[in-house]
Amino acid sequence: MRRPSASTPSAAGSGPRPSVGFLVLVGLVIVAAVIVRLVMLGRQSYWIDELFSVNQSSGSFRQLLRIGSTEVHTPFYAGLLWVWTKLGSTQDVWTRLLSTLCAVIAVPITYRGLAALRFGDHLRWALTAAMAASGTSIVYSVETRSYALLLLGSVGLTMVTLRAALLLSGDSGDGVPRRIYLAWTGWVALAATAHLFGAVLTVSAVIVLAVITLVRTPGAPAAIRGRRILAWVALAALGCALQGAWLLRGLSQPGFASGTDWIQAPDGEDVWDLATTTFSSGGMTTYSDGFAWTSPIGLLAVVVLGLVAAGFGYRARRQASQHDEAREALVDSPGKARADSPGELQDGGTRDGGTREAQAAAVLLALALIVIVLVFGVSQWQHLWTLRNMVIVTPALIWGVIFLAAAVVGTAAGRRQVAVATVVLLGLSLVPTTLGLSHPYKTDFRGLLDYLITVQAERPDATFVVLGSNPPEKWKAASGRADNDPALTSVYRQIVRFRSVGSYLKAAQGGAARTGTEVVIYYPSVTHPRVEEQASSMVTRLGPSNCRRIPVYGFAVARCH
Repeated sequence: MRRPSASTPSAAGSGPRPSVGFLVLVGLVIVAAVIVRLVMLGRQSYWIDELFSVNQSSGSFRQLLRIGSTEVHTPFYAGLLWVWTKLGSTQDVWTRLLSTLCAVIAVPITYRGLAALRFGDHLRWALTAAMAASGTSIVYSVETRSYALLLLGSVGLTMVTLRAALLLSGDSGDGVPRRIYLAWTGWVALAATAHLFGAVLTVSAVIVLAVITLVRTPGAPAAIRGRRILAWVALAALGCALQGAWLLRGLSQPGFASGTDWIQAPDGEDVWDLATTTFSSGGMTTYSDGFAWTSPIGLLAVVVLGLVAAGFGYRARRQASQHDEAREALVDSPGKARADSPGELQDGGTRDGGTREAQAAAVLLALALIVIVLVFGVSQWQHLWTLRNMVIVTPALIWGVIFLAAAVVGTAAGRRQVAVATVVLLGLSLVPTTLGLSHPYKTDFRGLLDYLITVQAERPDATFVVLGSNPPEKWKAASGRADNDPALTSVYRQIVRFRSVGSYLKAAQGGAARTGTEVVIYYPSVTHPRVEEQASSMVTRLGPSNCRRIPVYGFAVARCH
Protein backbone atom coordinates (compact mmCIF):
# COMPACT_ATOMS: atom_id res chain seq x y z
CA MET A 1 0.00 0.00 0.00
CA ARG A 2 1.41 3.38 -0.97
CA ARG A 3 2.24 5.62 1.99
CA PRO A 4 0.82 9.16 1.88
CA SER A 5 3.30 11.87 1.06
CA ALA A 6 3.82 15.03 3.04
CA SER A 7 1.33 16.80 0.83
CA THR A 8 -1.41 14.23 1.34
CA PRO A 9 -4.37 15.69 3.23
CA SER A 10 -4.79 14.30 6.72
CA ALA A 11 -7.81 12.27 7.73
CA ALA A 12 -9.16 15.23 9.66
CA GLY A 13 -9.12 17.34 6.54
CA SER A 14 -6.93 19.92 8.25
CA GLY A 15 -4.19 20.26 5.66
CA PRO A 16 -1.12 18.28 4.62
CA ARG A 17 0.14 15.67 6.99
CA PRO A 18 3.38 16.51 8.81
CA SER A 19 6.54 14.98 7.41
CA VAL A 20 8.34 12.23 9.26
CA GLY A 21 11.17 14.64 10.02
CA PHE A 22 8.81 17.12 11.65
CA LEU A 23 7.15 14.43 13.77
CA VAL A 24 10.56 13.13 14.86
CA LEU A 25 11.56 16.66 15.86
CA VAL A 26 8.37 17.13 17.89
CA GLY A 27 8.81 13.72 19.49
CA LEU A 28 12.37 14.52 20.51
CA VAL A 29 11.32 17.81 22.12
CA ILE A 30 8.46 16.20 24.07
CA VAL A 31 10.52 13.20 25.18
CA ALA A 32 13.43 15.44 26.17
CA ALA A 33 11.09 17.65 28.20
CA VAL A 34 9.74 14.61 30.06
CA ILE A 35 13.26 13.25 30.67
CA VAL A 36 14.39 16.60 32.09
CA ARG A 37 11.53 16.45 34.60
CA LEU A 38 12.34 12.90 35.66
CA VAL A 39 16.08 13.52 35.98
CA MET A 40 15.54 16.66 38.07
CA LEU A 41 13.03 15.19 40.54
CA GLY A 42 15.58 14.65 43.30
CA ARG A 43 18.24 17.17 42.28
CA GLN A 44 17.11 19.92 44.67
CA SER A 45 16.28 19.72 48.36
CA TYR A 46 12.80 20.56 49.57
CA TRP A 47 12.46 24.28 50.19
CA ILE A 48 10.25 25.86 52.84
CA ASP A 49 6.96 25.81 50.87
CA GLU A 50 7.45 22.18 49.91
CA LEU A 51 8.19 21.32 53.53
CA PHE A 52 4.84 22.83 54.45
CA SER A 53 3.04 20.59 51.94
CA VAL A 54 4.97 17.48 53.00
CA ASN A 55 4.47 18.09 56.73
CA GLN A 56 0.77 18.74 56.10
CA SER A 57 0.27 15.49 54.19
CA SER A 58 2.63 13.14 56.05
CA GLY A 59 0.45 12.44 59.07
CA SER A 60 -3.22 11.74 59.66
CA PHE A 61 -6.02 13.22 57.62
CA ARG A 62 -7.08 15.19 60.68
CA GLN A 63 -3.60 16.70 60.82
CA LEU A 64 -3.92 17.59 57.12
CA LEU A 65 -7.12 19.55 57.77
CA ARG A 66 -5.74 21.18 60.91
CA ILE A 67 -2.53 22.43 59.26
CA GLY A 68 -4.35 23.55 56.13
CA SER A 69 -7.26 25.18 57.92
CA THR A 70 -5.78 28.68 57.55
CA GLU A 71 -4.80 28.21 53.89
CA VAL A 72 -6.80 30.25 51.40
CA HIS A 73 -6.90 27.26 49.04
CA THR A 74 -8.99 24.16 49.57
CA PRO A 75 -7.10 21.06 50.83
CA PHE A 76 -7.76 19.30 47.51
CA TYR A 77 -4.11 19.06 46.47
CA ALA A 78 -3.08 18.26 50.04
CA GLY A 79 -5.59 15.40 50.01
CA LEU A 80 -4.18 14.04 46.75
CA LEU A 81 -0.67 14.31 48.18
CA TRP A 82 -1.82 12.57 51.38
CA VAL A 83 -3.08 9.60 49.35
CA TRP A 84 0.08 9.69 47.21
CA THR A 85 2.39 9.56 50.24
CA LYS A 86 0.41 6.65 51.65
CA LEU A 87 0.99 4.79 48.38
CA GLY A 88 4.71 5.60 48.45
CA SER A 89 6.68 7.78 50.84
CA THR A 90 7.46 11.38 51.74
CA GLN A 91 10.78 11.38 49.88
CA ASP A 92 11.22 14.20 47.40
CA VAL A 93 11.42 12.06 44.24
CA TRP A 94 8.13 10.35 45.04
CA THR A 95 6.13 13.40 46.15
CA ARG A 96 7.31 15.48 43.20
CA LEU A 97 6.38 12.69 40.82
CA LEU A 98 2.72 13.59 41.46
CA SER A 99 3.36 17.07 40.03
CA THR A 100 5.30 15.57 37.13
CA LEU A 101 2.34 13.36 36.26
CA CYS A 102 0.03 16.40 36.24
CA ALA A 103 2.38 18.23 33.86
CA VAL A 104 2.85 15.21 31.58
CA ILE A 105 -0.91 14.53 31.44
CA ALA A 106 -1.38 18.09 30.16
CA VAL A 107 0.56 17.20 26.99
CA PRO A 108 -1.80 14.55 25.50
CA ILE A 109 -4.77 16.57 26.75
CA THR A 110 -3.50 19.51 24.69
CA TYR A 111 -3.08 17.35 21.59
CA ARG A 112 -6.47 15.69 22.00
CA GLY A 113 -8.31 18.90 22.81
CA LEU A 114 -6.91 20.75 19.79
CA ALA A 115 -8.18 18.07 17.41
CA ALA A 116 -11.71 19.49 17.35
CA LEU A 117 -10.41 22.97 16.47
CA ARG A 118 -8.96 21.75 13.13
CA PHE A 119 -6.07 24.18 12.87
CA GLY A 120 -3.85 21.73 11.03
CA ASP A 121 -1.59 19.02 12.35
CA HIS A 122 1.58 21.12 12.18
CA LEU A 123 0.15 23.84 14.39
CA ARG A 124 -1.47 21.28 16.66
CA TRP A 125 1.83 19.54 17.28
CA ALA A 126 3.62 22.86 17.86
CA LEU A 127 1.08 23.90 20.49
CA THR A 128 1.41 20.50 22.16
CA ALA A 129 5.21 20.72 22.22
CA ALA A 130 4.92 24.20 23.73
CA MET A 131 3.01 22.77 26.66
CA ALA A 132 5.61 20.04 27.15
CA ALA A 133 8.69 22.27 26.93
CA SER A 134 7.39 25.31 28.80
CA GLY A 135 9.95 26.32 31.42
CA THR A 136 7.16 27.27 33.82
CA SER A 137 5.58 23.85 33.45
CA ILE A 138 8.91 22.08 33.93
CA VAL A 139 10.00 23.96 37.05
CA TYR A 140 6.68 23.49 38.86
CA SER A 141 6.45 19.85 37.80
CA VAL A 142 9.51 19.09 39.94
CA GLU A 143 8.03 20.69 43.06
CA THR A 144 5.81 19.28 45.78
CA ARG A 145 3.22 22.02 45.52
CA SER A 146 -0.15 22.49 43.85
CA TYR A 147 1.02 24.57 40.88
CA ALA A 148 1.44 21.71 38.40
CA LEU A 149 -2.13 20.64 39.20
CA LEU A 150 -3.28 24.25 38.76
CA LEU A 151 -1.44 24.41 35.44
CA LEU A 152 -3.17 21.22 34.29
CA GLY A 153 -6.53 22.76 35.15
CA SER A 154 -5.54 25.97 33.37
CA VAL A 155 -4.61 24.04 30.21
CA GLY A 156 -8.00 22.34 30.06
CA LEU A 157 -9.98 25.44 30.99
CA THR A 158 -8.13 27.64 28.50
CA MET A 159 -8.57 25.11 25.70
CA VAL A 160 -12.30 24.61 26.24
CA THR A 161 -12.79 28.37 26.59
CA LEU A 162 -11.06 28.81 23.22
CA ARG A 163 -13.26 26.16 21.64
CA ALA A 164 -16.43 27.76 22.99
CA ALA A 165 -15.29 31.22 21.91
CA LEU A 166 -14.61 30.06 18.33
CA LEU A 167 -18.02 28.42 18.17
CA LEU A 168 -19.64 31.64 19.35
CA SER A 169 -17.55 33.60 16.83
CA GLY A 170 -18.71 31.45 13.90
CA ASP A 171 -20.69 32.92 11.07
CA SER A 172 -23.84 31.13 12.18
CA GLY A 173 -23.66 32.53 15.69
CA ASP A 174 -25.08 29.27 17.02
CA GLY A 175 -24.84 28.37 20.65
CA VAL A 176 -22.37 25.98 22.26
CA PRO A 177 -23.15 22.23 22.45
CA ARG A 178 -23.98 20.87 25.88
CA ARG A 179 -20.88 18.67 25.96
CA ILE A 180 -18.74 21.81 25.76
CA TYR A 181 -20.60 23.34 28.69
CA LEU A 182 -20.08 20.12 30.64
CA ALA A 183 -16.35 19.93 29.82
CA TRP A 184 -15.88 23.60 30.67
CA THR A 185 -17.54 23.15 34.06
CA GLY A 186 -15.35 20.14 34.83
CA TRP A 187 -12.16 22.03 34.08
CA VAL A 188 -13.38 24.98 36.14
CA ALA A 189 -13.96 22.63 39.08
CA LEU A 190 -10.45 21.17 38.79
CA ALA A 191 -8.67 24.51 38.43
CA ALA A 192 -10.65 26.39 41.08
CA THR A 193 -10.55 23.57 43.63
CA ALA A 194 -6.81 23.09 43.16
CA HIS A 195 -6.01 26.75 43.78
CA LEU A 196 -7.81 30.05 44.32
CA PHE A 197 -6.33 31.44 41.11
CA GLY A 198 -8.20 28.79 39.15
CA ALA A 199 -11.28 30.81 40.10
CA VAL A 200 -9.54 33.97 38.87
CA LEU A 201 -8.97 32.34 35.47
CA THR A 202 -12.61 31.24 35.47
CA VAL A 203 -13.87 34.80 36.04
CA SER A 204 -11.68 36.03 33.19
CA ALA A 205 -12.95 33.26 30.90
CA VAL A 206 -16.55 34.24 31.67
CA ILE A 207 -15.75 37.85 30.75
CA VAL A 208 -14.28 36.74 27.41
CA LEU A 209 -17.25 34.50 26.58
CA ALA A 210 -19.77 37.17 27.65
CA VAL A 211 -18.15 39.82 25.45
CA ILE A 212 -18.08 37.47 22.45
CA THR A 213 -21.73 36.59 23.02
CA LEU A 214 -22.67 40.27 22.97
CA VAL A 215 -20.43 41.29 20.05
CA ARG A 216 -20.81 38.33 17.69
CA THR A 217 -24.57 37.89 17.98
CA PRO A 218 -25.95 41.44 17.85
CA GLY A 219 -29.01 40.27 15.90
CA ALA A 220 -30.04 37.69 18.48
CA PRO A 221 -32.78 38.70 20.93
CA ALA A 222 -31.46 40.21 24.13
CA ALA A 223 -33.17 37.48 26.15
CA ILE A 224 -31.24 34.73 24.31
CA ARG A 225 -27.93 36.49 24.74
CA GLY A 226 -28.71 37.10 28.38
CA ARG A 227 -29.53 33.43 28.95
CA ARG A 228 -26.25 32.37 27.31
CA ILE A 229 -24.22 34.72 29.50
CA LEU A 230 -26.16 33.65 32.58
CA ALA A 231 -25.39 30.02 31.74
CA TRP A 232 -21.63 30.72 31.79
CA VAL A 233 -21.97 32.60 35.09
CA ALA A 234 -24.01 29.81 36.67
CA LEU A 235 -21.62 27.09 35.51
CA ALA A 236 -18.67 29.11 36.78
CA ALA A 237 -20.35 29.41 40.18
CA LEU A 238 -21.02 25.68 40.18
CA GLY A 239 -17.42 24.84 39.31
CA CYS A 240 -16.07 27.23 41.95
CA ALA A 241 -18.53 26.06 44.62
CA LEU A 242 -16.01 24.15 46.73
CA GLN A 243 -13.51 27.00 46.68
CA GLY A 244 -16.30 29.44 47.52
CA ALA A 245 -17.50 27.29 50.42
CA TRP A 246 -13.94 27.06 51.71
CA LEU A 247 -13.58 30.85 51.63
CA LEU A 248 -16.88 31.32 53.45
CA ARG A 249 -15.79 28.87 56.12
CA GLY A 250 -12.54 30.78 56.48
CA LEU A 251 -14.35 33.98 57.47
CA SER A 252 -14.86 32.51 60.94
CA GLN A 253 -11.42 30.86 61.11
CA PRO A 254 -8.80 32.78 63.14
CA GLY A 255 -5.66 33.40 61.09
CA PHE A 256 -7.31 32.41 57.81
CA ALA A 257 -5.26 33.53 54.76
CA SER A 258 -2.56 34.87 57.11
CA GLY A 259 0.05 32.99 55.11
CA THR A 260 -0.25 35.60 52.35
CA ASP A 261 0.60 38.59 54.56
CA TRP A 262 4.10 38.80 53.10
CA ILE A 263 2.87 39.41 49.53
CA GLN A 264 3.50 42.91 48.22
CA ALA A 265 1.60 44.96 45.65
CA PRO A 266 2.93 44.25 42.13
CA ASP A 267 4.52 46.84 39.87
CA GLY A 268 5.80 46.96 36.29
CA GLU A 269 8.83 44.86 37.15
CA ASP A 270 6.56 42.01 38.25
CA VAL A 271 4.74 42.11 34.90
CA TRP A 272 8.09 42.01 33.10
CA ASP A 273 9.17 39.02 35.19
CA LEU A 274 5.95 37.26 34.24
CA ALA A 275 6.64 37.85 30.54
CA THR A 276 10.28 36.70 30.65
CA THR A 277 9.38 33.68 32.79
CA THR A 278 6.55 32.59 30.49
CA PHE A 279 8.95 32.61 27.53
CA SER A 280 11.81 31.29 29.61
CA SER A 281 15.45 31.40 28.62
CA GLY A 282 18.77 32.16 30.26
CA GLY A 283 19.49 31.77 33.96
CA MET A 284 16.84 31.22 36.61
CA THR A 285 16.45 33.37 39.74
CA THR A 286 14.59 32.41 42.89
CA TYR A 287 12.26 35.02 44.33
CA SER A 288 10.07 34.74 47.39
CA ASP A 289 7.03 34.62 45.09
CA GLY A 290 8.31 32.07 42.57
CA PHE A 291 11.04 30.98 40.20
CA ALA A 292 11.84 33.52 37.51
CA TRP A 293 13.75 33.65 34.26
CA THR A 294 14.87 37.27 34.02
CA SER A 295 16.67 37.10 30.67
CA PRO A 296 14.80 38.73 27.76
CA ILE A 297 16.20 36.20 25.27
CA GLY A 298 12.98 34.17 25.17
CA LEU A 299 10.89 37.28 24.57
CA LEU A 300 13.26 38.43 21.85
CA ALA A 301 12.94 35.05 20.14
CA VAL A 302 9.15 35.44 20.18
CA VAL A 303 9.41 38.95 18.71
CA VAL A 304 11.78 37.76 15.98
CA LEU A 305 9.44 34.88 15.13
CA GLY A 306 6.53 37.31 14.86
CA LEU A 307 8.46 39.78 12.69
CA VAL A 308 9.67 37.07 10.33
CA ALA A 309 6.14 35.71 10.05
CA ALA A 310 4.82 39.22 9.37
CA GLY A 311 7.47 39.67 6.68
CA PHE A 312 6.41 36.49 4.93
CA GLY A 313 2.81 37.59 5.25
CA TYR A 314 3.59 40.92 3.62
CA ARG A 315 5.37 39.15 0.77
CA ALA A 316 2.40 36.81 0.32
CA ARG A 317 0.00 39.76 0.08
CA ARG A 318 2.23 41.47 -2.50
CA GLN A 319 2.44 38.30 -4.60
CA ALA A 320 -1.31 37.86 -4.43
CA SER A 321 -1.82 41.45 -5.48
CA GLN A 322 0.52 40.97 -8.45
CA HIS A 323 -1.37 37.81 -9.45
CA ASP A 324 -4.65 39.70 -9.30
CA GLU A 325 -3.27 42.48 -11.50
CA ALA A 326 -1.88 39.94 -13.97
CA ARG A 327 -5.21 38.15 -14.17
CA GLU A 328 -7.09 41.38 -14.80
CA ALA A 329 -4.63 42.18 -17.60
CA LEU A 330 -5.23 38.76 -19.16
CA VAL A 331 -8.96 39.22 -18.95
CA ASP A 332 -8.52 42.38 -20.96
CA SER A 333 -6.28 40.45 -23.42
CA PRO A 334 -8.10 37.19 -24.23
CA GLY A 335 -5.50 36.12 -26.79
CA LYS A 336 -2.82 35.61 -24.14
CA ALA A 337 -2.16 32.46 -22.12
CA ARG A 338 -4.15 31.71 -18.97
CA ALA A 339 -2.64 33.14 -15.79
CA ASP A 340 -2.12 31.22 -12.59
CA SER A 341 -5.04 31.30 -10.19
CA PRO A 342 -4.83 34.42 -8.01
CA GLY A 343 -4.36 32.54 -4.75
CA GLU A 344 -1.33 30.51 -5.82
CA LEU A 345 1.99 31.79 -4.53
CA GLN A 346 5.59 31.02 -5.36
CA ASP A 347 6.17 29.09 -2.13
CA GLY A 348 3.38 26.65 -2.92
CA GLY A 349 1.10 28.08 -0.25
CA THR A 350 -2.26 29.73 -0.51
CA ARG A 351 -3.06 33.15 0.82
CA ASP A 352 -6.06 32.63 3.08
CA GLY A 353 -5.55 35.35 5.67
CA GLY A 354 -5.38 33.05 8.71
CA THR A 355 -8.72 34.34 9.98
CA ARG A 356 -9.39 31.51 12.43
CA GLU A 357 -5.83 31.66 13.75
CA ALA A 358 -6.26 35.40 14.26
CA GLN A 359 -9.51 34.77 16.15
CA ALA A 360 -7.79 32.18 18.35
CA ALA A 361 -4.91 34.56 19.06
CA ALA A 362 -7.34 37.34 19.96
CA VAL A 363 -9.29 35.11 22.36
CA LEU A 364 -6.22 33.72 24.11
CA LEU A 365 -4.32 37.00 24.42
CA ALA A 366 -7.48 38.77 25.61
CA LEU A 367 -7.94 36.07 28.26
CA ALA A 368 -4.35 36.49 29.45
CA LEU A 369 -4.62 40.28 29.42
CA ILE A 370 -7.83 40.24 31.46
CA VAL A 371 -6.23 37.97 34.07
CA ILE A 372 -3.14 40.19 34.31
CA VAL A 373 -5.09 43.46 34.53
CA LEU A 374 -7.62 42.01 36.97
CA VAL A 375 -5.04 40.55 39.35
CA PHE A 376 -2.72 43.55 39.04
CA GLY A 377 -5.55 45.95 39.87
CA VAL A 378 -6.97 43.98 42.79
CA SER A 379 -3.48 43.38 44.18
CA GLN A 380 -2.93 47.09 44.67
CA TRP A 381 -5.17 46.87 47.73
CA GLN A 382 -5.61 43.12 48.37
CA HIS A 383 -2.22 41.59 47.64
CA LEU A 384 -2.70 38.43 45.58
CA TRP A 385 -0.10 38.65 42.83
CA THR A 386 2.77 36.21 43.04
CA LEU A 387 4.77 34.89 40.12
CA ARG A 388 3.78 31.30 40.85
CA ASN A 389 0.08 32.15 41.14
CA MET A 390 0.23 33.67 37.68
CA VAL A 391 1.02 30.32 36.04
CA ILE A 392 -2.66 30.37 35.05
CA VAL A 393 -1.83 32.62 32.07
CA THR A 394 0.97 30.38 30.76
CA PRO A 395 -1.18 28.37 28.28
CA ALA A 396 -3.03 31.45 27.00
CA LEU A 397 0.13 33.52 26.50
CA ILE A 398 2.21 30.81 24.84
CA TRP A 399 -0.57 29.53 22.59
CA GLY A 400 -1.69 33.09 21.84
CA VAL A 401 1.65 34.21 20.42
CA ILE A 402 1.98 31.01 18.35
CA PHE A 403 -1.48 31.55 16.87
CA LEU A 404 -0.63 35.21 16.25
CA ALA A 405 2.50 34.28 14.28
CA ALA A 406 0.49 31.70 12.34
CA ALA A 407 -2.15 34.32 11.54
CA VAL A 408 0.16 37.05 10.27
CA VAL A 409 2.18 34.73 8.02
CA GLY A 410 -0.78 34.62 5.66
CA THR A 411 -0.39 31.20 3.97
CA ALA A 412 -0.83 27.55 4.84
CA ALA A 413 2.80 26.86 3.89
CA GLY A 414 3.89 29.76 6.06
CA ARG A 415 1.99 28.36 9.01
CA ARG A 416 3.80 25.08 8.61
CA GLN A 417 7.10 26.96 8.73
CA VAL A 418 5.95 28.80 11.85
CA ALA A 419 5.19 25.45 13.46
CA VAL A 420 8.64 24.11 12.57
CA ALA A 421 10.36 27.25 13.88
CA THR A 422 8.34 27.09 17.08
CA VAL A 423 9.33 23.49 17.78
CA VAL A 424 13.01 24.27 17.06
CA LEU A 425 12.93 27.23 19.49
CA LEU A 426 11.25 25.08 22.11
CA GLY A 427 13.94 22.46 21.75
CA LEU A 428 16.66 25.07 22.12
CA SER A 429 14.96 26.53 25.21
CA LEU A 430 15.31 23.18 26.99
CA VAL A 431 19.06 23.77 27.25
CA PRO A 432 18.95 26.85 29.53
CA THR A 433 15.96 25.39 31.37
CA THR A 434 17.92 22.24 32.20
CA LEU A 435 20.98 24.25 33.23
CA GLY A 436 18.82 26.43 35.46
CA LEU A 437 17.34 23.40 37.19
CA SER A 438 20.78 21.82 37.59
CA HIS A 439 22.17 24.70 39.66
CA PRO A 440 21.01 25.14 43.29
CA TYR A 441 17.91 27.30 43.41
CA LYS A 442 16.05 25.89 46.43
CA THR A 443 17.08 26.28 50.06
CA ASP A 444 19.25 23.23 50.71
CA PHE A 445 17.73 21.84 53.91
CA ARG A 446 18.76 18.31 52.94
CA GLY A 447 22.36 19.35 52.37
CA LEU A 448 22.43 21.15 55.72
CA LEU A 449 21.11 18.18 57.68
CA ASP A 450 23.47 15.81 55.89
CA TYR A 451 26.36 18.08 56.86
CA LEU A 452 25.27 18.21 60.50
CA ILE A 453 25.02 14.42 60.62
CA THR A 454 28.55 14.20 59.20
CA VAL A 455 29.89 16.69 61.75
CA GLN A 456 28.34 14.80 64.63
CA ALA A 457 29.80 11.53 63.40
CA GLU A 458 33.22 13.20 63.53
CA ARG A 459 32.59 15.21 66.72
CA PRO A 460 29.95 13.53 68.92
CA ASP A 461 30.02 16.48 71.35
CA ALA A 462 29.34 19.09 68.62
CA THR A 463 26.65 21.68 69.25
CA PHE A 464 24.39 23.06 66.52
CA VAL A 465 23.20 26.62 67.03
CA VAL A 466 20.15 27.68 65.02
CA LEU A 467 19.49 31.41 64.84
CA GLY A 468 16.14 33.00 64.07
CA SER A 469 12.51 32.09 64.65
CA ASN A 470 12.12 29.41 61.98
CA PRO A 471 11.58 26.09 63.80
CA PRO A 472 14.18 23.53 62.64
CA GLU A 473 11.80 20.66 63.41
CA LYS A 474 10.04 21.40 60.13
CA TRP A 475 13.25 20.72 58.21
CA LYS A 476 13.25 16.98 58.98
CA ALA A 477 11.17 16.03 55.93
CA ALA A 478 13.91 17.39 53.67
CA SER A 479 16.46 14.89 54.96
CA GLY A 480 14.84 11.91 53.28
CA ARG A 481 15.16 10.06 56.58
CA ALA A 482 12.53 8.86 59.01
CA ASP A 483 11.76 11.18 61.93
CA ASN A 484 13.07 8.54 64.33
CA ASP A 485 16.28 7.91 62.40
CA PRO A 486 19.02 7.64 65.08
CA ALA A 487 21.47 9.94 63.31
CA LEU A 488 18.82 12.62 62.72
CA THR A 489 17.46 12.30 66.26
CA SER A 490 20.96 12.69 67.67
CA VAL A 491 21.52 15.88 65.65
CA TYR A 492 18.27 17.44 66.83
CA ARG A 493 19.15 16.56 70.41
CA GLN A 494 22.21 18.81 70.08
CA ILE A 495 20.39 21.82 68.58
CA VAL A 496 20.37 25.02 70.60
CA ARG A 497 18.26 27.96 69.43
CA PHE A 498 18.87 31.68 69.70
CA ARG A 499 17.00 34.53 68.10
CA SER A 500 20.06 36.32 66.71
CA VAL A 501 23.83 36.35 66.51
CA GLY A 502 23.83 39.05 69.17
CA SER A 503 21.82 37.00 71.66
CA TYR A 504 24.07 33.99 70.99
CA LEU A 505 27.27 36.02 71.57
CA LYS A 506 25.81 37.52 74.72
CA ALA A 507 25.02 34.04 76.03
CA ALA A 508 28.51 32.84 75.06
CA GLN A 509 30.11 35.69 77.02
CA GLY A 510 27.96 34.74 79.98
CA GLY A 511 29.12 31.15 79.81
CA ALA A 512 25.82 29.70 78.55
CA ALA A 513 27.24 28.53 75.24
CA ARG A 514 28.99 25.18 75.14
CA THR A 515 32.64 24.76 74.29
CA GLY A 516 34.06 22.56 71.56
CA THR A 517 32.90 22.32 67.97
CA GLU A 518 29.88 24.46 67.16
CA VAL A 519 28.04 24.91 63.90
CA VAL A 520 26.07 28.15 63.76
CA ILE A 521 23.18 28.25 61.26
CA TYR A 522 21.21 31.28 60.19
CA TYR A 523 18.27 30.89 57.81
CA PRO A 524 17.46 34.48 56.77
CA SER A 525 14.36 33.89 54.62
CA VAL A 526 13.10 31.94 51.62
CA THR A 527 15.32 33.90 49.25
CA HIS A 528 17.33 36.49 51.12
CA PRO A 529 19.02 38.77 48.57
CA ARG A 530 22.14 39.24 50.73
CA VAL A 531 22.75 35.82 52.22
CA GLU A 532 26.44 36.05 51.24
CA GLU A 533 26.78 39.29 53.17
CA GLN A 534 24.90 37.78 56.10
CA ALA A 535 27.27 34.81 56.18
CA SER A 536 30.39 37.00 56.05
CA SER A 537 29.02 39.29 58.75
CA MET A 538 28.16 36.32 60.96
CA VAL A 539 31.65 34.82 60.65
CA THR A 540 33.20 38.21 61.46
CA ARG A 541 31.10 38.61 64.61
CA LEU A 542 31.74 35.05 65.74
CA GLY A 543 35.49 35.47 65.28
CA PRO A 544 37.18 34.77 61.93
CA SER A 545 40.23 33.35 63.68
CA ASN A 546 38.40 30.21 64.81
CA CYS A 547 35.31 30.18 62.56
CA ARG A 548 34.96 29.50 58.85
CA ARG A 549 32.03 29.66 56.52
CA ILE A 550 30.44 26.42 55.26
CA PRO A 551 28.74 26.86 51.85
CA VAL A 552 25.13 25.60 52.01
CA TYR A 553 22.74 27.19 49.50
CA GLY A 554 20.20 29.48 51.14
CA PHE A 555 21.89 29.48 54.55
CA ALA A 556 24.58 31.35 56.42
CA VAL A 557 26.55 28.57 58.11
CA ALA A 558 29.75 28.85 60.16
CA ARG A 559 31.76 26.13 61.85
CA CYS A 560 33.67 27.21 64.92
CA HIS A 561 36.27 25.28 66.93
